[in-house]
Amino acid sequence: MKQFEEILKKSQTELQKFADLVLKWQRTVNLIAPSTIPDIWERHIVDSAQLVEYIPENAKVLVDMGSGGGFPAIVLAIINKVVGGSVEQFYLIESDVKKSIFLREAARVFELPVQVLNQRLENVVLENVDVVTARALKTVEELFVLGQGFITNKTTCLFLKGERVDEELAQNTHKCCIEKIPSRTHKKSYILKIGGVQYE
Repeated sequence: MKQFEEILKKSQTELQKFADLVLKWQRTVNLIAPSTIPDIWERHIVDSAQLVEYIPENAKVLVDMGSGGGFPAIVLAIINKVVGGSVEQFYLIESDVKKSIFLREAARVFELPVQVLNQRLENVVLENVDVVTARALKTVEELFVLGQGFITNKTTCLFLKGERVDEELAQNTHKCCIEKIPSRTHKKSYILKIGGVQYE
C-alpha cells in the first residue's frame, strides 16, 4: 500500500465531495456531532481514512458495524475505488432508517460497491468476511458478541477506540491477537487491529 499521505492526497477531491454531502444531509439527519462540524476533515475523514493502511492486501469483503454517517466505511470505499484497492464488496450495517437512506444515497452518488443492511447487528449473518470495522460504537467485548454472525478467526477487525481502550481490553473474554496502534488524529485514541477471534 502506498504511503498514507499519498493515498489521502489522491482521494482528496472525492473525499471532500463526501464531506460536503454529509454536511448537506446534516441539516435534516444527525450524522455527526454538531460540535465536530467545523473540523469534519480531520475529525471524521482522516480519522476514518487511516484504517486503509491496515486492510489486508487481498481483502475482498468488508463489513462495517453501525455505519452511521458513513465513517469509516464510505470513506474507505471511496479510497478503495480511487486507488484501485482489493475490496470488492462493502456491507454497511445500520439499524437507523434515515441514516441507512443517507448511506444508500452516498453509495449511489459515488458509485460504490456498497450494500446497506438496515438491520440490527446481532441479526446479520454473512460468510467469508475479510475485514470488520467499527468506530466509536461499543466495547470490544460487545462488538465480538454482536458480530458473531460474520466475525471468524480469519477476520481482521479494525476498531477505532478512545482513551478507555485498556479498560475495554481488560474486560474482553474472547481469545484473539490484538495490536494497539496509536491514532494519527487523536493523541489518546487508538486503532485496534485484531485477528484470530475465537468463540467458545
